[in-house]
Amino acid sequence: MPFYNLDELRRAAAGRWAQILESAGLPAQLLDGRNRPCPKCGGHDRFAAFPDLQQRGAVHCRHCFTRGCAISPSDGIATLRWWLDCSFAESLSFLADAVGVAPERGDLSPSLPGGGSRARPFAAQNASPCTSPFRTELPQDVIDAHTQFARDAYRRIDPETRRRLAEQLSASEDALRALRVGLTADGRGSTWPMRSEAHTVIGVRISGLPWTDQRRAKWSRRGSQSGIFVARRRATNTTSNADSTTLYITEGASDTAAAIGLGLWVIGRASCSASTFFVDRYIHRHQPSRLTIIADNDEAGKSGAKRLAKSLCQALPQSLSAVDVIVPPVPANDFRAWVAATTTTPIDLADATKLATFAPLKQTTFEFG
Repeated sequence: MPFYNLDELRRAAAGRWAQILESAGLPAQLLDGRNRPCPKCGGHDRFAAFPDLQQRGAVHCRHCFTRGCAISPSDGIATLRWWLDCSFAESLSFLADAVGVAPERGDLSPSLPGGGSRARPFAAQNASPCTSPFRTELPQDVIDAHTQFARDAYRRIDPETRRRLAEQLSASEDALRALRVGLTADGRGSTWPMRSEAHTVIGVRISGLPWTDQRRAKWSRRGSQSGIFVARRRATNTTSNADSTTLYITEGASDTAAAIGLGLWVIGRASCSASTFFVDRYIHRHQPSRLTIIADNDEAGKSGAKRLAKSLCQALPQSLSAVDVIVPPVPANDFRAWVAATTTTPIDLADATKLATFAPLKQTTFEFG
C-alpha cells in the first residue's frame, strides 16, 4: 500500500485546487462561487464552490454533498471522493499524481517513543515505474466505455469541422486524426482521448469549440483518469529539424496537436499539474535518448514543468541522464501560440528559452576503514 504524507499533499495542492478539480472532470464554469446546477445530481442552483476554493478545494451541493451525507464537504480531498466516487486512498493517489508528490513506503520504521513510527521516504530508484502498484487500474468496463465514447465521437466529426478546428488551433488535420479528436453529440465540443503509456483510452478531455458559446469550457468525461495525449502512431516529418529520438512533453491537448504537426515526438499532459504517473511510465516504456518539457510561459506552467522534471528525475530510465525544461520565446504564452505566430517558416526550437536542466541526485559513496 502506498503511503502519502497528507501535510505534503495539502501544501502542494494549496492555491491550485481549481486546476486539480478541473483535471478530475468538474467543469470550470461551475467553480466560480455562484449557485449552479449540480454536475452530479442536477437541480437548478444547489451547487457552489466555497470562496476559498483555490486554497482548500471545498465545494458543496445542498442535495448530495452536504452535512449528513456519506461524504461531507470539508476540503479538496473530500471533493475528489464525492465527485469520483472513490475511496480515501484512491483520492490521495489521484491528488498525488496531479501535484507530482511521490508516495512513501507503507512499512513505517523505525519505531518512535510512545509506539509511533517514522515513515521512510520512498526509494524511487529501487522501483520499476512500469510495474508500480501505486495507481489503481480502471476496470475493463470503464475502459471500454471511454473507448467507445471516443470512437463514436471520432466517427461523428465531419471534415469541415476538423479543418476549421485545425485552423483555429494552428495544427494540422493529420495531427487531429492522429490524436483521434472527435465531436460531442451536441456538436459544441471537441473530444480528446487521454491514454495510458500503452495507448489504452483511460479518459476523454472535452473542450468547447472555439466558435461556440462553450469556447471557454473544459472538462473531462466522468470517471476519466488524467492520462496523456499521444498520437495513435508516432508521427514523423522529414522536413522537421527535430531529433526523432528526443521526446517532448507539452501542456494541454492543443499544444500536443501543434507539436505533432511539426513532426515532433511528443506527448501532452492534461494540465500543468496532471498526468505525472503516465508520463513516467511512458518514458520507461519507450526509452527516449533526450527528454524536453515545453512549459507554458506563465508562473503556473513553469512551476508545473519544474515539478514534473524533479519527479521524473527520481527514477529516470537508463537512456536518460537529464531533463530539460524550456519555454517559448516571449510574447508567446504557450507552444501553440508560438507556432501560430510563426507563419512564414517553421519554428526553430533553438530559439526557445531554457528554463532549467534537472538531473538525478547522485548517491554519495562512503568508504569505511
